[in-house]
Amino acid sequence: MKRSIVLVLFLTMAITCRIAGAADANPEKYLELLRSDLRTQKVAVVTKAMDLSATDSDKFWPIYREYSLKLSKISDDRIANIKAYAASYDTMTNDKAAELVKGAQKTNRNRFDLQSDYFKKISKATSTVVGARFLQVESVINNLMDLQIGLQLPLVPKLVATPAPAPEKK
Repeated sequence: MKRSIVLVLFLTMAITCRIAGAADANPEKYLELLRSDLRTQKVAVVTKAMDLSATDSDKFWPIYREYSLKLSKISDDRIANIKAYAASYDTMTNDKAAELVKGAQKTNRNRFDLQSDYFKKISKATSTVVGARFLQVESVINNLMDLQIGLQLPLVPKLVATPAPAPEKK
């Protein structure tokens, strides 16, 4: 199992490093690589880390594909929020910062809730141990991706001066 976790870490870092290199050249290419690489290479990482029996594999993969489809919709929301952040970076206001934070928090809650729901589904279909391994593998992959994305995003800029409110007429 230790080797599986190390493999997950190594492969996830390789994916994120490849994606990070594309971010420097073209942000849109970065987002597309984020989607395509995760969808294609993540299955190999999960397969190796999960190390399922044939019986568990037959039960696990249909549920995991359903989970992945729902996770991709949450990822799309996250990407939309990152794009909104980039678009408003030079004109950041308190209201926009609050809106972006709410969007990021909603995405994080949705991902957590999805993982919790699918832990239960996978545990019921296979075993709690398999469900726990799924949750652990997904958490490691998502945490590494969060770290990589976080390192690529600049900090929220200082508040852009907003015009003072007009004085009230008496």
